[in-house]
Amino acid sequence: MKKLFLSSFACKTLDHIQPILPKKPQDLVAAFVPTAADPYNDKGFVAADRIKLVEMGFTVFDLDIKDKTENELEKLLKPADLVFVAGGNVYYLLHHAQKSGFMSVIERLIKNGVIYVGSSAGAILMCPTVNAAQLFDPISAAPDLQNTDGLGLVNFLLVPHFEKSRYLERMRRTVEEWSKKGYYVYPLTDQQALLIDGDSCILVEEPMS
Repeated sequence: MKKLFLSSFACKTLDHIQPILPKKPQDLVAAFVPTAADPYNDKGFVAADRIKLVEMGFTVFDLDIKDKTENELEKLLKPADLVFVAGGNVYYLLHHAQKSGFMSVIERLIKNGVIYVGSSAGAILMCPTVNAAQLFDPISAAPDLQNTDGLGLVNFLLVPHFEKSRYLERMRRTVEEWSKKGYYVYPLTDQQALLIDGDSCILVEEPMS
């Protein structure tokens, strides 16, 4: 049974993951994947997500999926109870997730009970396509990417950071355009996340600080 926590900015909402954890965070190992942020100079958003995992008590190890093989990832992820894929450029992330075999590995792990946490780009990776991000993430970050299909473990699309005023018009257009194509689109603010346990999908939310 899949257990997913799909968020706009996980450090803001991760306390809501408790219902799908099999044990206390102190008894769980989390693999942290920062790869999507490679194209960015400022990686503060990635650091904030990792800090939150540590503050909650998880034992955290870092795993850059770039330049890894599928067999290497299988071995490296064996200790993980939870895999956290941080934000950044979703096209860059998808390229390296495909090239390394991470897409296959993470699908198997999720089916075997490993919890998946996606923050922004990491959340979009679970959707049927990542192209709802095309007005925000330059595909030029992944010039060799041939296929923009996501893993498809959920049947909807996500538009994170929905409260950001500088993106709002593009986000509204994205929701409208992809809705017309027949997709359900979740616009998530940084205070919102989707808690998925099997067929159950619940919107969780932190009050604005």
